[in-house]
Amino acid sequence: MKDDLGESRQIPRRDFLQGALVAAATTLSGSLLKAYASDPVEAQNAAGYYPPALTGLRGSHPGSFEEAHALRDGRKPDAPTDTGEAYDLVVVGGGISGLSAAHFFRKLTSASSRILILDNHDDFGGHARRNEFQLGGRLHLLNGGTLEIDSPRPYAPVPKELLAELGIDVPALSRKIEHPNFYESLGMHLGVFFDRETFGADALVSGYHKVPVRSLLAGSPLSPRARADIERIEEGAIDFMPGVPPDARKLQLSKISYASYLRDYVKADPAAIAFYQSWPHGEWGVGIDAISALDAWGFGMRGFKGLGLAPGIIRRMGYTPSGYAATGGSDVDRCAGADHGRGPRACSWRRPRARGLQRFSDPLRVGASAGRADAQRKTEVHLQGRAPARGAFGLAVHPRLQRGPGDPRAGGARLG
Repeated sequence: MKDDLGESRQIPRRDFLQGALVAAATTLSGSLLKAYASDPVEAQNAAGYYPPALTGLRGSHPGSFEEAHALRDGRKPDAPTDTGEAYDLVVVGGGISGLSAAHFFRKLTSASSRILILDNHDDFGGHARRNEFQLGGRLHLLNGGTLEIDSPRPYAPVPKELLAELGIDVPALSRKIEHPNFYESLGMHLGVFFDRETFGADALVSGYHKVPVRSLLAGSPLSPRARADIERIEEGAIDFMPGVPPDARKLQLSKISYASYLRDYVKADPAAIAFYQSWPHGEWGVGIDAISALDAWGFGMRGFKGLGLAPGIIRRMGYTPSGYAATGGSDVDRCAGADHGRGPRACSWRRPRARGLQRFSDPLRVGASAGRADAQRKTEVHLQGRAPARGAFGLAVHPRLQRGPGDPRAGGARLG
């Protein structure tokens, strides 16, 4: 009888994910499921239930946070109901880690293991959920948050094996979906936006790494001294640590922030320091006052060319920059090369950090008001990255949108 019902057959991983996990992923969405209370059909089994096709704000959507807010506000949740179900494993969290834990458990035990995965969202995947859109009669798949599966070091055996089991060929996938020259094909170049809160006026300049720094900053609100300081940081080869022995420089850099290095050793103008302040936001979520100068060097940030630092890392270097500097990261098998003599560096276009830039991934809201965000949309500027707390930041911008402070042509391109 059991064989007739198929209970003894192996359950493919795809069925496991699309069946049991979809049901489990909604278990904690109490408030969301209350809307379906009068319907005997569970929400995830209702006709048309398919979260990847939903639109709108799809982060912590309504139904994913009400129970937590109730606990915060001192209200007790509804009494639980004993369903009489029994499981071999209960995993809290339906993101990539939770799904992997369930996969590994079943792999190490039995395909018949009963596993319940709990999540407070209506779809599994966590930050790596997927979004689907129908455009021009074609299905387009987009990431719902996670940008890449990049690692500072080559994949360890366990994740490497998991990728193989999932049928993910990282090099082939990279070649298929990456378009490193996309913005350039639209006539766009890397630019820098100066916000008025920090620099006294809004200004947008284009051509970073395409034109000399002096030309780039000609349309900025920076003082002549700040421009000169950025120019020598970007293009100079000055030894800013003449009093520190060469073999002690890395250790000294590990004890000070990049902001301190620019201030105390480079003697840079405060506005020049503010120019770099937000650059690590895309990687660490903090400014240059919170990362060591050694880690900044490891990421290829500017101002170290004249120090004569030998290739290699030291123990006081952070995990991420030391990983890229020592191994080239998880992309090293696909593409590696030398980076200013500091060892292997994967050539993935997704990591402009190796050239001293912030890595950007998310749509940027310019400034602090919706009006400024609307201006951003009108200019058709493709901005990648979150607005920094202060300082300049990089973005892809069409040259015709370059505007300096007080430019009468600014109009919608004034961004504020």
